[in-house]
Amino acid sequence: MKDMHDMNTSLLEVANLSVTLHTAKTSVQPVDNVSYSVKAGEVLAIVGESGSGKTIMNMAPLGLLPAGVDSEMSGSVRFEGQDLLSAGNGKLRQVRGGEIGVIFQDPLSALNPVRRIGRQIAEISERHLGLTTKQAEKKVAELLALVGLPDPLSRMQQFPHELSGGMRQRVGIAMSLAGEPKLLIADEPTTALDVTVQAQIVELLKDLQKRLRMAIVVITHDFGVVSGMANKVA
Repeated sequence: MKDMHDMNTSLLEVANLSVTLHTAKTSVQPVDNVSYSVKAGEVLAIVGESGSGKTIMNMAPLGLLPAGVDSEMSGSVRFEGQDLLSAGNGKLRQVRGGEIGVIFQDPLSALNPVRRIGRQIAEISERHLGLTTKQAEKKVAELLALVGLPDPLSRMQQFPHELSGGMRQRVGIAMSLAGEPKLLIADEPTTALDVTVQAQIVELLKDLQKRLRMAIVVITHDFGVVSGMANKVA
């Protein structure tokens, strides 16, 4: 039987997507009739200036919007053939963090400041992979080693504020991998970091993509990131 995730299958298929955002005070339409696709194992860079709607285009269909903002969407966003726009919240939660991992621009926004790092990542593996606490903690140590954090067992006991920005972003990447996703959405993953650390994070993402054969959508305005990683640019 042919593997449905072979390199010719579109993992993510976005067709004629429009997004209108509503707040208590105003409505705006940052995304107007956009179409693109991502195949299994491919890296797509979505490039545009700040405020052009790149993040909203990827986050709104996953239900990831700031508090107090409602969205109205039309078109279709199919992941493995299932339309996410018509999926309920339960299904979106299952896809988000499981089959689709997200790396945020500011790693602190993904981490709970008052909880130890190991527990935060372990919960994702428990929820999406059905692992026991012991299995999940072993997996967390492996993930932290995979993303290049020395002495993972000690790191698991730390709180986010005890780490540098580059280390926090590595933890954020480990977190995005905890559900073994087929697709990773990386939203400006290097913007908050200094230049030398930016290069390290790009190298890390390239290495992970090869090793784990994931597809990646990288949202960026940095052409260094694009030339370093992308097979395709939109």
